[in-house]
Amino acid sequence: MSHLASESTSYIDSPLIDAPLSHPDTVFTSIMYIEKFMKAHGQKYIHLVADLQIYKVAIQFKWSCPTRWKSLIIRPGGMHTLTFFLGCAGNLMKGSGLEEILYAAYNGVSSNLHGKAWLKALRGIRMVITGLFRDYVLAGRTTYDAREKDLKAACLSKMARLWVNCFIYPVLLAHMFVRGEREGNYVLHMYCLARMVTYVFAAEH
Repeated sequence: MSHLASESTSYIDSPLIDAPLSHPDTVFTSIMYIEKFMKAHGQKYIHLVADLQIYKVAIQFKWSCPTRWKSLIIRPGGMHTLTFFLGCAGNLMKGSGLEEILYAAYNGVSSNLHGKAWLKALRGIRMVITGLFRDYVLAGRTTYDAREKDLKAACLSKMARLWVNCFIYPVLLAHMFVRGEREGNYVLHMYCLARMVTYVFAAEH
């Protein structure tokens, strides 16, 4: 008994499927299991949120046989979507002076507006937005209607139109997307995705 008591116990987490995570067989087996489970509970459509590496494999299954996987809706995770979108906004704002502002704010450190360090980029552009709206907030113009009226008036200038359409609106859209992700609000999430597509095409991503 003393010998058994002195031995240590090890707990090791093992994958549910003993195969590489992004291997097509692993992804296919997982999708089949999810589909069977969801249909057993009366779910007509299957929403699959996956990491980018798995998403690339899963979407190939859907594209290879659209009629078979008609009820399967696949989308990349929110972090990857936001990273990609911020990269689009950063691409549209090249040469506008935004990089220089963030470069100075971070004491000479790159702002990473190409979409890699999304958390740092979101924090930085939020800081710029706060500075841009400071006078409006202090003046009490904080309602949605007042903000829209001020932004439309600002668009009379070409430079201001660039900042409004390619920076302010994308930042507000990014925050709406984060809110939809955190609240599990599918309607808001899909609304944001539909609006994001415009910027993806504009940035030629």
